[in-house]
Amino acid sequence: MCALALSQVRLTIEHDRRTGAELLLQILDAQLAPEVSRRQLAELGVPVEDAVCVAASNDDPELLKSLHLSLWRSAVKHATVHRGATSLTVLPDAAVQVLMQALGPGGQAGVSDLIIRADRLVDAVREATWALDTAKEQDIPLLRYADADPLLGPRNPAEARALVDRVLGPVLQLPSAQSGELLATLRAFLKNGRSWQRTAEALHVHRQTVLYRVRRIEQLTGRQISDTGDLAALWLALNSV
Repeated sequence: MCALALSQVRLTIEHDRRTGAELLLQILDAQLAPEVSRRQLAELGVPVEDAVCVAASNDDPELLKSLHLSLWRSAVKHATVHRGATSLTVLPDAAVQVLMQALGPGGQAGVSDLIIRADRLVDAVREATWALDTAKEQDIPLLRYADADPLLGPRNPAEARALVDRVLGPVLQLPSAQSGELLATLRAFLKNGRSWQRTAEALHVHRQTVLYRVRRIEQLTGRQISDTGDLAALWLALNSV
């Protein structure tokens, strides 16, 4: 009987995890109307009026993957989906500290403003992701979007989109395969301290290929990586895509 009960609990947890993850993916892909999103999140026990989005990361990927279990043990209603090395969780604002405890000492998180309305869900994801990136830059465990230094860049999704269009617009107008390749190279180049060789090794391409792609970005955007202001604009825009 005990084994059967445990098995049923595991099935329930896995069902709830999949339901929440699939719902968030549908929301992010704009497959659901806002009212449908609001209703389905409410059915999961997460009313958007009191909820936030949290983007979280941890050097231990297994700990990040088990985040939903920790939240379940604490009786926190939530919806979580993993995207690469980041988890996105919609949960009550009052439960953010529970999530941080679950993340452990190596975890970092960015928290959006209150979602309030279902049509703000995608913006909340952007806010949380922006706050997480800033938390990493400042080497702090938790940062709320509302507390982010405005000097670090756009303070809302509209400003972020405008920045992306202004700085990276010519790159994004290319066919998706080409623009994706250029943006991935720029991201790796900045992550590797603007080292041509380390970037080439990280991308598994020839050094000359990295040089060509970065020069192509400079040509398209009219910005030079040797110019501090241009470099800052490229970095901010890249982190707003």
